[in-house]
Amino acid sequence: MKKQTTSKSKTAKKSTSKQAASRQSVSKQIASTTIAMRNDAESASRSMWLASLGAASLLRKNGEEMVGRLIREGQGMQKQADKTIASISQNVDGVVQSRVAAVKSRAAKLQKEFSKQVKVFETTLQNGAERVLARLGVPSKADIDSLIARIDTLSRQLRAAK
Repeated sequence: MKKQTTSKSKTAKKSTSKQAASRQSVSKQIASTTIAMRNDAESASRSMWLASLGAASLLRKNGEEMVGRLIREGQGMQKQADKTIASISQNVDGVVQSRVAAVKSRAAKLQKEFSKQVKVFETTLQNGAERVLARLGVPSKADIDSLIARIDTLSRQLRAAK
């Protein structure tokens, strides 16, 4: 009995030590990933800073010519962006319209199917109610209409006989 308890506790200790080792491994991976990301961010920041300094230096050297070129380049990019946006907008409108049409079509089909099912349900319910009432001996509307017609006929005959 003691040997089983001892082997279970050894197994539990091994499992705990494996979990601890796994946690340490994950912690090391997280730390190394964090350091790599920080280094990448620092490198990107440094590159942006140097690019900004280079742009400022070139701007100072080339002055108005550079500003004119930048404006012309910006205008070209704006025209290109406007065309791209218009094209994307048309594509999106087309996709949206086709999807809306598909949804409307599906909704119409579902509405027709639902209406059919409601009619079937109503008919089934009405037939069931009529059978229950007939079993209870309650006359149907047709029976009552038939009796009214017979009463009317008999009433006419009585009046005619007088």
